[in-house]
Amino acid sequence: MKLIYSLRFIKMKKTFDRFKEVTTLYEEKALGEDDIVIYKRFNDVTFSDEIKFFSFDNVEFINCKFEGNIKNSVFHNVKFEKCEMSNITLEKCGIQKCFFDGCHMIGISFLDSNIKNSDFVNSNMMMCNISGVTLKLDIFENVKMTSATITNLSFDDLILNEVDLSESEFYKTSLSGLDLTNSTINGIVLESMDLLRGVIVNELQALDFINLLGIIIK
Repeated sequence: MKLIYSLRFIKMKKTFDRFKEVTTLYEEKALGEDDIVIYKRFNDVTFSDEIKFFSFDNVEFINCKFEGNIKNSVFHNVKFEKCEMSNITLEKCGIQKCFFDGCHMIGISFLDSNIKNSDFVNSNMMMCNISGVTLKLDIFENVKMTSATITNLSFDDLILNEVDLSESEFYKTSLSGLDLTNSTINGIVLESMDLLRGVIVNELQALDFINLLGIIIK
């Protein structure tokens, strides 16, 4: 067990700082008419309209509120810090080398999006909906994802650390290769027990899965 945790720590050290801080960013209070946004910082800004077909490169959103959905947009090296993103939808978006820190994302939906080399830390994503999403080389650290609905998820080199997946539901998503040993999985619901094949769990979690199978231990 110590070896598993050591390997996870080394892997996280290599990948956790992928977002690169940009020293020169120009303060803005609105997106403007240009659909290409580069080297901008938005602080305490509310985005009430839908964001569609935008490209964001080296951008920071600090204490911002998103009220409209985000569709067909690309985010590269973008930081979301303490943002309000609850009950919105990110659909058909490309998210790469992004950093979500301390965000309020209750009920958020990620649909048909690609998320790569990105970190979600210290955030509340309970009751989120993740469907048709591809995750690659991503890290979820201290994230609350209770009562989430996860459907047709594809992942590669996904790291979960202190993630609360209690009461979450998984459909058409194989958990093979996913390390859940440092996460909470109480009461999760699986479409099929076949989804568990190849999952990595600790001893206590194995007992929870045995209960799902209807096995009684005397």
